[in-house]
Amino acid sequence: MKRIIMDISNQQTRIALTENNILREFYVGGENHKRILGNIYKGRVENILPGMQAAFIDIGIEKNAFLYVKDASDSISIHNILKKGQELLVQIVKEPIANKGARVSTNITLPGRYIVLLPKLNYIGLSRRIIEEKERERLRTIAEECKPEDMGVIIRTEAQDIEKERIVSDLNFLIRLWKKIKMKERLYIAPRLIYNELELPYRIVRDLFTKEVDEFVINSKEHYDKVMEMVELISADLKDRVKYFNLTHKLFTHYNINSQIEQIFSNKVWLKCGGYIVIDQTEALTAIDVNTGKFVGNLSLQETVLKTNLQAAQEIANQLRLRNIGGIIIVDFIDMKDPQNKLMVLNKLEECLKEDKTKTNVMGITQLGLVEITRKKTRKSIDRIFQQPCPICGGTGKVISMNTILIRIDEILEENASLKSERNLKIISHPHLAFRLMENEDNILKRLEEKYGIKFEIMQDEKAFINQITITR
Repeated sequence: MKRIIMDISNQQTRIALTENNILREFYVGGENHKRILGNIYKGRVENILPGMQAAFIDIGIEKNAFLYVKDASDSISIHNILKKGQELLVQIVKEPIANKGARVSTNITLPGRYIVLLPKLNYIGLSRRIIEEKERERLRTIAEECKPEDMGVIIRTEAQDIEKERIVSDLNFLIRLWKKIKMKERLYIAPRLIYNELELPYRIVRDLFTKEVDEFVINSKEHYDKVMEMVELISADLKDRVKYFNLTHKLFTHYNINSQIEQIFSNKVWLKCGGYIVIDQTEALTAIDVNTGKFVGNLSLQETVLKTNLQAAQEIANQLRLRNIGGIIIVDFIDMKDPQNKLMVLNKLEECLKEDKTKTNVMGITQLGLVEITRKKTRKSIDRIFQQPCPICGGTGKVISMNTILIRIDEILEENASLKSERNLKIISHPHLAFRLMENEDNILKRLEEKYGIKFEIMQDEKAFINQITITR
């Protein structure tokens, strides 16, 4: 059973997509998690970077957006395409992440229920999930007959087996929307927001609430009514699947979602066979390591390795969706000598990734035996939304070792003759570090006391950095 569960409170909107009660996708919205992906702005060119064929665009938010001019080439200077101070219509294609500003494009896309309108590109495309050739031909014919000559369309998966009238109605709505956007562009002065993409609950209705979803549960009466109105307009036959949850206990608790969300933040994910994968995310890429763990198998080493890798491939595809991991992903599967087994694992990975709506490519196996995957990065991953760098370790996941601490104390004393002449000294440090010094089983601090003939008193300072040590009289 496939279910969308929408938990709306004053502080946050949380939406879970589950399959047979297993969490597959998780979305967060609200005042503290406002998304600008898909928004359209009238921007102004601030700086041009000829060496990168790019420009910074002021769109009225904290950081200037980055525009990469793909049409520029070595023979055509970017200065012939853009001028400083020029005003132009741009759309957010990648949200600001960490210290990087948003990325924008001048190729505007307007998504509807069945169609994506490309107002500036004469093109017809079809979702790769529509497999049947006869249906693809029918939808392509509809697009050719109905789209404006100077515009393009992409037929979405949900258009499959939908009558022509509903598809045309969706297209006409998007054309009217584009005309309103163009009118605002003429009236407004840059920088200015021209079009705001739908709020999270209604994007979910448009993009995820398909005939494959058996139930849509929502705990807000106000949003339930609005969702019903939207469903009435775009897919009236799905209205009976929308349910209002009015019980007193928490929605996510009722469907056992909270415990599954907590597992998202663990870097170790166990497999059914007893093996596990370890996920390490960095700024540049994500590394995933596969291990047999407690699984020893029954027949042979190769059988054990193959079964672990096949389960890992399925779980990796699930975790990429669930955690919204984007960019470059490197997977270190357990080494397999049989080429046929390697192919089976790659095919399993590609098959499972087909469920992912975000564009994902398996690039193959590198010379080092690693599998390289690329997944389009458009918004923050779940861990960046819910977590912040640890104030203790500074986000490294590690703290200074005991030996390093004591070497540092020794160096301070060696370099400061006046301290060495004292009989009593205070070591001031963070409470966590102070506890480690007091509880050190090797008594290395006691050896330092004997070496210098000094009695140390350990003092705690909650404001001190974890690796900071101060020695005073």
